[in-house]
Amino acid sequence: MEGWIWPRVPLPKTAKVLQAGAALGRQIAALLDPEMPVEGVTTLKVHPTSKASASWP
Repeated sequence: MEGWIWPRVPLPKTAKVLQAGAALGRQIAALLDPEMPVEGVTTLKVHPTSKASASWP
């Protein structure tokens, strides 16, 4: 239709930068979702030697 003004969405010049931004957006969305496990935050792998020092006697 005539007269419609579409918003201009700035895009990066390279696909690599666009993909990096998308990956960052996915990480932020995961951090904001309390139901979703996040690697390195809620699903942290503990080294076997650290488990022994963190346990109660």
